[in-house]
Amino acid sequence: GYGYLNPRSAKRTVTACSWSSSKFRGRAPPGAVLLRAFVGRDHEAEADTGEDAIILAAVADELRDVLGIRAAPLWTRVHRWPRAMPQYVVGHAETVRAVERALGSVPGLFLAGHSYHGVGIPDTIRTAEEAARSALAYLRIRREEKEVP
Repeated sequence: GYGYLNPRSAKRTVTACSWSSSKFRGRAPPGAVLLRAFVGRDHEAEADTGEDAIILAAVADELRDVLGIRAAPLWTRVHRWPRAMPQYVVGHAETVRAVERALGSVPGLFLAGHSYHGVGIPDTIRTAEEAARSALAYLRIRREEKEVP
């Protein structure tokens, strides 16, 4: 596998854990594993303001419980990205469809990012590629319109 997610109902500290070294070769030295643990949810400020040592201890406890990891990490790092991941609400998909329909009335405007069709990096890349293709097609049509008398 490549990681796991914890739903809010699990009442866990870690919201997600990703095996970065399984996803991307060379992320950890031979015989080691690089894990990324994500902490915090919408409306939970502890992950944004808590002390690094307390957060790291809570993550280590959970990884011991969930994954059976007993060894101390070779190194740790805490990064904070407050409010970085969109929290989709009920009706989000319908709202996005309405926005996309409205884009038809604004020529040359294209949207991309994790706020629309998924919060993962692959989702974000996909929307960026789609927006880029649409923008190129739009520019080609505009250029052709200028060339035709």
